Amino acid sequence: DGSALFNPLGAPSFAGFSPNPFDEKLFTGKVDWTVTKSSTAFFRYSFNDNSATGPFPAGSGIVPRPSASGIFLSNDQHVTNKSNNFVAGLTNAFGSNVSNNFVVNYLDFRNHIDPVTEGAPEIRLLPEQDFRSGTNASAPQVTDQKRFQLRDDITFVKSNHTFNFGAN
Repeated sequence: DGSALFNPLGAPSFAGFSPNPFDEKLFTGKVDWTVTKSSTAFFRYSFNDNSATGPFPAGSGIVPRPSASGIFLSNDQHVTNKSNNFVAGLTNAFGSNVSNNFVVNYLDFRNHIDPVTEGAPEIRLLPEQDFRSGTNASAPQVTDQKRFQLRDDITFVKSNHTFNFGAN
């Protein structure tokens, strides 16, 4: 129960960032390669898989317990995020004053928010909704996003001036 830092409603500047337990698996790998004296390349892969169960907003809700009426059911939500990110780039120098940087990025991101309790009405009491019970009204939610990006920049140096041109 709770947050990594408690989220008191009267002092939101002390808000926590994630409920406990917060399970996360992270991996990032990168390879840099000097192709020639004037060309370099890199490849990076990042993976993130995390999940947490807790109230929304953090610091609200109740401690669930059995009751005949079901009034003390959890209002928590279970959040899972998975992302795979691939980035590759190639930089070429054309003489001492012109260079080109080309980058390719692919992101596959999946966010799923599911209610811990299903099929019970949501109950919110008190002005700040300190008491919350039942199926969380902001769940379920799904965000599946696949993004492919290209970026190409050219840099030209002339005297004391640097000119950058590019497209994304």
